[in-house]
Amino acid sequence: MGTLKGGSNGTFSGKVGSVIGSNWRKISYIKGLPKTSHKQASEAQLLQREKFQLIVKFIYNILPVIEKGRDRKKTQYTTAANVAVSYNALHALNPDGCEINFSRIMISDGSLPKAADAYALWMTEKCLRVYWNPIPRSPSTSADDEATLLLYWPGNSIFLSKVAAAFRSDGSIDIPIDPMKSTEICHLYIFFTSPKGISSPSFYMGELSALNNRTL
Repeated sequence: MGTLKGGSNGTFSGKVGSVIGSNWRKISYIKGLPKTSHKQASEAQLLQREKFQLIVKFIYNILPVIEKGRDRKKTQYTTAANVAVSYNALHALNPDGCEINFSRIMISDGSLPKAADAYALWMTEKCLRVYWNPIPRSPSTSADDEATLLLYWPGNSIFLSKVAAAFRSDGSIDIPIDPMKSTEICHLYIFFTSPKGISSPSFYMGELSALNNRTL
């Protein structure tokens, strides 16, 4: 049963027949119930679902990172996770759709300049140090911008995130790493977020391994 809000001309919430009323972020929505299909999915549909699930699984493992790096203009009427899934499903899959192209994954977006000068070095097999320019390069950047980093080991699907782990003025951060993982290939990403909540597009720093002692 639905509930009217604001009289007969107002919005409603709940279910009325085949229509559902709801409210999200102070915006009222009306939608119909989904139709149940008994048709067997085609090979193309199954492939599309598999491709979509690859991205969904990746994004939903790093929701705090995605939320930190969200572009407020793009998430006014939807969630940061939905925006990230939509973008990466379209741009970050290999042509056959069976694998993720990690160099094209985006975990943040916004008008702050990308941290394209960042690089990483292994100090020991237990410590990865990530460097960036500590000096603000434009009026929109600040010494107080927060750095967020993401490491991902595809071999065993392990994520390591550091949300707002350092300030731009710090110039670097040491990340403790399990020595068992340091010799395995890992993907590294970084972005900054201003005190006003404006982020930069994420920068893919490449594949890295302690055996190479630098991003590849």
